[in-house]
Amino acid sequence: MTLSPRPGRLAGKVAFITGAGCVGPGWGNGRAAAVLFAREGASVFAVDLEAETMAETVARVEEEGGTITTHLCDATDGAQVEAAVRACVARFGTIDILVNNVGGSAPGGAVILSEERWRAQLDVNLTSVFLACKQVIPVMEAAGGGAIVNTASTSACAGPVRPRSPTPRPRRRSSSSRASRRSSTRPSGSG
Repeated sequence: MTLSPRPGRLAGKVAFITGAGCVGPGWGNGRAAAVLFAREGASVFAVDLEAETMAETVARVEEEGGTITTHLCDATDGAQVEAAVRACVARFGTIDILVNNVGGSAPGGAVILSEERWRAQLDVNLTSVFLACKQVIPVMEAAGGGAIVNTASTSACAGPVRPRSPTPRPRRRSSSSRASRRSSTRPSGSG
């Protein structure tokens, strides 16, 4: 099944998108959301930590004829998130859609990852969502509602928790296979 955009279905809506830039050229979730929402008629308020990461997002939205305003913000800093939400409301009057797209992953598991890096991961992946929701939900409630989209990545599932041994371990047979082998080799009634 192919989904076709229906131009105009978000006309008059305002989308506040965190992580609207992209780590490299091409498409990231934030950039794709900004372009698609603009294509559908939404005014996009694009938030990211670095202006350079949003340059291509802005260019693509403008190519589509969309409306986009950018704002630099550390999504893990409550005061900066509050200022970004105020700036969006000052510019567009409301927020109808919140897209929480800030996130990242650090290599290593519980044994390898430092406590400092662990806390940074929690801030980027969870606190950023909390702070954006904390500031945007009252705006949405005052307007009678809205939609919140939280994105996540499968990056955490990219590899095993510990390195695999270079020498394969012998496979154990299950007890059911041993039992069936025993029963097929024993004479009837020998239990």
